[in-house]
Amino acid sequence: MKPTQHGDDKTVKCPSCVAVFATNASMRQHLRAVHLRNNKCDTFGSKFGTKELLQGHMSKHQGSKQHSCASCGKMYASGLARHKVQSCKKF
Repeated sequence: MKPTQHGDDKTVKCPSCVAVFATNASMRQHLRAVHLRNNKCDTFGSKFGTKELLQGHMSKHQGSKQHSCASCGKMYASGLARHKVQSCKKF
């Protein structure tokens, strides 16, 4: 485990698993992202821990290409980092 700012003062336990956290806020964020996946995709039924993750997923269904490669100009809904590593000839 990664040490916290103040040493290993991880005392807040997740009620759903064995994870421990330094703050209640960190534990609540973990709960939302891992255990309380309430944001559901209407197309496939996939569940996501945050609204932002669901919106990123939904952009794939909607064909919204919001990310462009600075080197070649191709547009992507997701996978821009993969494109840069695997197929962009200008990198």
